[in-house]
Amino acid sequence: MQKALSWFTNTHWVVASLVVLFLSYGVVVLLDALAPQSFSASRASSGSPLFLSSGLLGKLIIGSVVAPLLETAFTQWAPIQLVRNILKWNPNLAALVSACTFGGLHYYSLDYVIWTFLVGLVFAYAYVLRGEHGGHPFAVVFTAHSLRNLIASVVVTLWPNVV
Repeated sequence: MQKALSWFTNTHWVVASLVVLFLSYGVVVLLDALAPQSFSASRASSGSPLFLSSGLLGKLIIGSVVAPLLETAFTQWAPIQLVRNILKWNPNLAALVSACTFGGLHYYSLDYVIWTFLVGLVFAYAYVLRGEHGGHPFAVVFTAHSLRNLIASVVVTLWPNVV
């Protein structure tokens, strides 16, 4: 495990972003296996009115650039900086606070809050691990989040009955 963590913290930030993207989809697969109706339904009904009423280009801009940028700033960077540098708490608590913030921001339903909390844990731990070694944590999480949302935006727009 230590060797894998060392590889993750020392690899190029783009590769690390792809690993985080893959792991965040692993959370989705696990949740769908455990409770397929619950979590699939909550994802299908999620999204802000602005996002849902936008065309493909609007969804790509809002969902793949604006939202991940703001969410990375306000749900990973700010809480982790506060908890680690000001309160001097340990990294696990920083990741937990970040994930709670991320999940709480996505309050479309209780199932969706749980789902995004778990995805937020993946993002938060990636941020903490990369941040401890100067590995561009903001870029890693923002890129992974943007790619997740890009894939979701395209799927929801082009194949709305899939979700």
